[in-house]
Amino acid sequence: MSDLILVERRKSVATLTMNRPERKNALSRALINALRETLLDQLNQNVTAIIITGSGGSFSAGADLNDIQGTIEDIVVDEDMTELIKAIQATPVPVIAAIDGPCIGAAVDLCLGCDLRVASRTAFFQVPATRLGLLYNPASIARIYGSVSHNTLVRLLVLGERFDAETALKAGLVSHLTETGCSQPMAESLIEQSKNNDPYAVEATKGLLNALANDQFNLEYWDQIRRSILSSQKRKDAVAAAKAKLQRKN
Repeated sequence: MSDLILVERRKSVATLTMNRPERKNALSRALINALRETLLDQLNQNVTAIIITGSGGSFSAGADLNDIQGTIEDIVVDEDMTELIKAIQATPVPVIAAIDGPCIGAAVDLCLGCDLRVASRTAFFQVPATRLGLLYNPASIARIYGSVSHNTLVRLLVLGERFDAETALKAGLVSHLTETGCSQPMAESLIEQSKNNDPYAVEATKGLLNALANDQFNLEYWDQIRRSILSSQKRKDAVAAAKAKLQRKN
């Protein structure tokens, strides 16, 4: 596995750390593809959650300018990012971004592709696409349009405004705010609180939410999934266990 991504396993939780501290973890094509490949590899090793973070006190400075030509050829970077975010959203387990320091450009897209975003007070967010003469990837904008307000996207994408961590929390870019250096521990704590959740129910619920976010919701399909879960032995066992636990308390 590439040394661009460091993997740490704690029980069934995998932390994937982008490892280009000398470049503030700039998203080169090699790094983007290594992150996607590592994510898929960890899924084959029975993980129950994945945390994505950056080394050296930075999440990521965004697209690596060494890979950017200023021509139509730059579309391949967008294509790589699209494949990475598709992989994250197709992941059947929660994926949490743990963010310290800069989160810029394509890194914001990466974070918003995750299920949750935990940011420390050192984190800040900015998408300077218009400064670089760029209409940001329309497919990415369409994907995130339903997750944050129109005004937030105008500030972020049109004005290129820099959001500090507290502003990002209020704007809905961040799910949780914590102290400096604590983004990964908080992500781990959130995962620990949900450790008894049924994996199939988690996968189905995450899939439904992503279908809604991507305007791909099919009520008939999801009702069939719901009915399948309702009639499963796993659900029957879970309800029986919950009843037994309640009886013990009483």
